[in-house]
Amino acid sequence: MQLYIKLLDNKPIDHPIARENMLTAYPEVDLNNLPNSWAEFVRVLPPKIGPYEVKEVFYEWVGDVIKDVWYVYPMSPEEKTATQNRRKQAWTGPADWIFDEEQGTHVPPVPMPQDGKLYTWVQLASQWVEIPPPAVPAHNRPTYPTDGKLYDYNENTNSWTLRP
Repeated sequence: MQLYIKLLDNKPIDHPIARENMLTAYPEVDLNNLPNSWAEFVRVLPPKIGPYEVKEVFYEWVGDVIKDVWYVYPMSPEEKTATQNRRKQAWTGPADWIFDEEQGTHVPPVPMPQDGKLYTWVQLASQWVEIPPPAVPAHNRPTYPTDGKLYDYNENTNSWTLRP
């Protein structure tokens, strides 16, 4: 998506505008030959940050375009403690999960199996229980045989099995 941003004294103001909106709202602006009051804008995805970092973004010139420029800062010890306290107070998950200060979040008392299957935490049992794979929806099943015999659908093989 092509974006543009308005300039005042060669500094970005307001927020980026999509090309389609520019054509409608500012038909007098030649997008192939931008006047000094406009610049191309490039959106930059925010960086991943740690549990005790903060980020902020500014619109800045990078070469001949304006881009999102992200800055990441560590929290002060006071901010870190306040963040931990907020996260602990806001926790509404399972009561037996433990707050991991390094990760900044609650974790289960037993790690989830890492075997590629889907699991859900069962609080009463305090354990992970495998979620069975979904059954094949009826619209994805093979067509029922038309040989006049009776069949049952087998979820495991995704096929029709002749009734005994």
